[in-house]
Amino acid sequence: MIKKVVLTLVIIMFCTGFSLPVSASGTSLTIEDCIKLAESNNIQFKQKDLELFIANLNLSLAKSNRRFESSATLTVPDYSFYKQPQFYPGFPYKFIYEQEQTEFKGEISLTQPLPTNGSVSVYSYFRDQDSNYNIYDDEHEFTSNTGITLTQPLFKVNTLKVAVEKAEIEYQRVQNSYDEVKQSIRYDVKKKFYNVLYSNAQVEIDKENVKNSEYILSITNEKIIAGLLPEIDRLTVEVELANNTSQLFEAEMNMENKKNELKRYLNIPLGEDITVQGEILIEQDFNYSISELEKFAINNRADLKNTKLRRKLLELDLKEARYQKRITADIVANYGYEGRGDDISEAMETFESNRWGIGLTINIPIFDSGRKNKTIQFRELSIKSIDLQIEELEQNLLFSIRTNYIILENARNRLNLLEKNKEQARENLSIIQMKYQLGLGTLEQVKAAQLSLQRAELNELKAIVDYNNSINQLKIEVGI
Repeated sequence: MIKKVVLTLVIIMFCTGFSLPVSASGTSLTIEDCIKLAESNNIQFKQKDLELFIANLNLSLAKSNRRFESSATLTVPDYSFYKQPQFYPGFPYKFIYEQEQTEFKGEISLTQPLPTNGSVSVYSYFRDQDSNYNIYDDEHEFTSNTGITLTQPLFKVNTLKVAVEKAEIEYQRVQNSYDEVKQSIRYDVKKKFYNVLYSNAQVEIDKENVKNSEYILSITNEKIIAGLLPEIDRLTVEVELANNTSQLFEAEMNMENKKNELKRYLNIPLGEDITVQGEILIEQDFNYSISELEKFAINNRADLKNTKLRRKLLELDLKEARYQKRITADIVANYGYEGRGDDISEAMETFESNRWGIGLTINIPIFDSGRKNKTIQFRELSIKSIDLQIEELEQNLLFSIRTNYIILENARNRLNLLEKNKEQARENLSIIQMKYQLGLGTLEQVKAAQLSLQRAELNELKAIVDYNNSINQLKIEVGI
């Protein structure tokens, strides 16, 4: 559960209360508004979103290659002309043989791929063929044919299965990158949003410092006129006022810079004014040891997972390369009925003759100048190279986790310390207020105690921001 710490930086004035003003001008944004804007406008996130859509489309395409399909073709017409000299034994002259053929054909086929990488096809066609000869009688024939064909590769890679596996790996790779960018955007927005909140609080504290210096200068002038203080004290107070005023200008400039950083990240025009609304929340702490975080990171870090997925793709490529050296075969079997006739009815009536056949084609690799061996060697070396990349990534990841874990520990200790400082400043203010009410203190002492409390609250706020950034950075390293 996230522990909600409300730091309103209450400025305790004598007998009155004061809260930080909220600007009514410009666009008002909460942290969730900023996250939505970032996801809508961030170019890198748009790119990953498009890549995820493409990867999903590619996966659907790979799976569709294993599904039923049908097709139809229509030839209207197919014309050919043939001309060739002819000789007959004992005949002293040659003559020219000519053949002119016109064909109309319609065909439909239904194909179902098999899990074994083969396929079963049912086909049917009807053909109208007209043949004209210069020395023979012309012919006009109708043909109808229906049959079934089975094809089955042997000793080959199952290309349909491998294509789906590759598409699934690619989709998972893109999904990992998409999730990483989305989470990174969320952490970046939080960091920039909290920086704006902190800079706003810094400006309000510095404004109070300037007001307090102006008040002290006024009191000092009155005491100098009354002869209670020397003239040199005015110079000391004026220098302090100048320093506080300069610090206020720097704080206001820093606030504008932090706003511009947020606007630029959200793709908001820099000239547009914005107001952030919200409170800095202490992120849920990690209740894990370093060893637990390391194990979690090895299994969840996106870049490491994607590198391992690349290795799987290379393994599939290597498998395909090794199959290229093997003896492979293809079986083709068919069975069909055919009818022929001078007209359509005769072609359909003689639809009784049948044809069948089976064939085995064997492919034997003999010589390829070593290309296949070099391809296999290249794939094997690529896998060894990526294994080294995985090892390096894991080592860097473990080092980074330990470094960020130490940073988180320091931020946690600093936050606890500043919480105690704030409580001490609050107790000190309460004591000084009681003395002032009893006539034992001055208003200057009350204002100084108030500013001390504000500064302690501001320091605690900065510690919370640093603590949250440390947790979020560690989450990025772990892959949460």
